[in-house]
Order: sequence, then C-alpha cells, then structure tokens
Amino acid sequence: NQAGSQQQKAAEGIRTISGQLQSMADAPDQQGVASDLIRQAAQRSESVASWLENKQPGDLLSEVQRFARNRPGTFLLLAAGAGVLAGRLTRGLTA
Repeated sequence: NQAGSQQQKAAEGIRTISGQLQSMADAPDQQGVASDLIRQAAQRSESVASWLENKQPGDLLSEVQRFARNRPGTFLLLAAGAGVLAGRLTRGLTA
C-alpha cells in the first residue's frame, strides 16, 4: 500500500541521515562535545528509523495523534523540523 511504501522511504531517508551523522562524528578532526552531540543525533535518528519500520501506518497515525494531543508545542517544533528535513531531502533528490 502507498502509506506503507512512503513510511519505508521515510525510514530509509532517516537511516541515510543517521549514517552521514555517524560518519561526521567518527571523523578524525571531530572531537569533544560536538562529536558527542552528533553521535547522539545519529543514534536517535537510527532509533526513529527502526521505530518507523516496525509500525503499521494506522498505528503510527494513532501514536502521532496522541503525541500531538499531549505535547502540542513539541509536536509543532518537530513538525517544522520534519518539514525542513523533507524539503532538503526533496531538493537533494531532484539535484
């Protein structure tokens, strides 16, 4: 189905970003706090990708709705970040 396919594409995109972040964190010129933060972001994005892959589209929608109801401010910030990320990924695919 189309929703499942899009969900898998999103997970793949997030996993790609996770790999890039991990490569940045492992670079010899990256040390200290910045490297640790980048490594944490890579680990969290990998967790998000795995979470997406293991959810059915209907379950995912229910969880997002519940999160938005419980934490509207955080939801709006994450939605804005996801929009920026989607824009960058789309630009990268068309370039």
